[in-house]
Amino acid sequence: MPKLTIGMAHYDDFHGAYFSIQALRLNEPDVMKDVEFVVVDNSPPNSKHSQMLRPFVEGWARQGTAGAKYVPFQGTIGTSAPRDQIFKVATGDAVLAMDCHVLYPPGTIKRLIEWYDDHPDTEDIYSGPLVYDDLHNFTTHFDNVWRGEMWGIWARAWKCCDGGVHFSARQNNQECEYFDLTLGKTPVQSCHKCNKPLPTGISWAGHENKLREAGYRPLGEHVDDEPFEIPGMGLGVFSCRRKAWLGFHEHASGFGGEELYIHEKFRQEGRKAMCLPFLRWVHRFARPDGVPYPLPRYSKVRNYVLEFQELGFSLDEIHDHFVKPGLLSQQQWDHLVEDPIGHSSPPPANSCGNAESNEITKTKTVKDAFKRMLQRERDLNRHMPKLRELAEKVEHVTEFGKRTEGFTAFAAAQPKKIVSYNVDASREMAHLTELARTEGIEVTHEKSASPDVSEIEATDLLFIDSTAHNAKRLNEELKKFSGSVARYIVMHDTALHGNKGDDGGAGLFGALLPFLKQNQSWQVVYHTQDQYGLTVISKDPADRKSLPSTITMAKNFAKASLAHIKDGAKAASQELLEARLAVCTLCEQRNGNRCSVCGCGLSAKAGWLEQNCPLDKWPTYDKETKRPHVDFEVVKEDSSEAVLNS
Repeated sequence: MPKLTIGMAHYDDFHGAYFSIQALRLNEPDVMKDVEFVVVDNSPPNSKHSQMLRPFVEGWARQGTAGAKYVPFQGTIGTSAPRDQIFKVATGDAVLAMDCHVLYPPGTIKRLIEWYDDHPDTEDIYSGPLVYDDLHNFTTHFDNVWRGEMWGIWARAWKCCDGGVHFSARQNNQECEYFDLTLGKTPVQSCHKCNKPLPTGISWAGHENKLREAGYRPLGEHVDDEPFEIPGMGLGVFSCRRKAWLGFHEHASGFGGEELYIHEKFRQEGRKAMCLPFLRWVHRFARPDGVPYPLPRYSKVRNYVLEFQELGFSLDEIHDHFVKPGLLSQQQWDHLVEDPIGHSSPPPANSCGNAESNEITKTKTVKDAFKRMLQRERDLNRHMPKLRELAEKVEHVTEFGKRTEGFTAFAAAQPKKIVSYNVDASREMAHLTELARTEGIEVTHEKSASPDVSEIEATDLLFIDSTAHNAKRLNEELKKFSGSVARYIVMHDTALHGNKGDDGGAGLFGALLPFLKQNQSWQVVYHTQDQYGLTVISKDPADRKSLPSTITMAKNFAKASLAHIKDGAKAASQELLEARLAVCTLCEQRNGNRCSVCGCGLSAKAGWLEQNCPLDKWPTYDKETKRPHVDFEVVKEDSSEAVLNS
């Protein structure tokens, strides 16, 4: 068993992951035999970064190490779930979780392994000082302060004398004040050992030099300094024993919100959050190409609400920081706290009566409304061109929605009729429906959700952006309505809730996968992870990807057959086979029982152990157990292979 698993969550940052792993292999070759690498890839499907990263991790990163795993994770998009996945697939006794753009001084990993060897019973969570780009200045912890839409600010710990008080200096107006190093809520005025009062009246500017002159010293200034307790730390680097990991909140999604929460969670279990001075790290903050992932504020606030409720904390601090300054509307806050788990998305933005909504109500044509709404960054605006494109191919559209973006996209396509079951009854929705009617579209609008509707009239396109996103709800919707749909069923939130539903149970794929297996005429023809995910299924053969020529298919299958024979004709385990076929069933490149990329028969190729998906979508697997590393539950039933074996 490896002594240490070094794991990183990845999202479209091959450059960072490459140099982070290579620096470790270059700087500490002597301990790599005890180190396992795990990369959990949260990138969108077909990411160019992923296509470069997987062969690197499964190839070169394994050389000279205790192993390396590349784990595709296209379930919940964010930071919490992929980091949790690191601990789930790790085999090392201890785990070092890191951002995929972090560097360490030589010898750091060796000392961390030695630390765990010397402390076999520790269940604490560990961090180390963040060293800035000048490679001199550093920060030791996160202080309990709200700033910049975050709970926690970078801070430096200080001490009075050997065995004396430890404290954090904090700015109060223009002066310095001091707090303890647990969660930083208790003011510190003097040293408990020497009774020396901490200096008062020190201005914040230049306080470090003045504290040094007064005899105080920064904690963690030298790598050989003693470890010390801290409130928490940025999670670019953190570590604990694999079996001691407590996990992030299971319903957290999106990016941000875990700092201080996870450290307090350890404290509430009787453990500590500690700084190891030797665990120094440099973090690449600069992003010349911009941040590649979405950063919805609502998701971050929701994470804080979920976490504070778990810790038993009042929500007042969150409300004061986000709602009072207008970063989050009171309506959004009320919607969130009413059901933090179920309300994973904000309420319809246009029901807030804000300036953006007023602009839409002043539009004169559906086309104008469409253009304006495209610029309004919400939960659906980036999908509007695709929705319009699909609606342009049909005459009758039915939607179950909770916002106006979907309706606007469909109206812009000018179908003959739109039936809208939409819980949005705002002025904006009323204006848009009237615009559509004036342009000759027959519109029926009813303020209802799918549970309130027993059947729908025959339609060409059904759009489901329901008030709940889980397998149970989608299963009910597909059973009731799919028989009335002639061509397209479109589902939103398949990235956010594809694998885990907003009720904590099975996600949307838990209902979609068995539906596709039992209804072979339906196939996925489009999927994107962008903006919480959008998946389109169709039963029109014209929407499927074309297969290669017969000659090309024959050549590709012959090549795969030779590789299979050369490898000893090893069969995939039943579990691995089902996992591969599940991925194929949900893939937009499938055409019947064949892959449109290579043309091979899916069930045959998926059953050969050594084979790979031409798009690298198949889950990796444990070489010893042959069990797949999957981030969704494979539905097991008697007809599980029917759609692929026909």
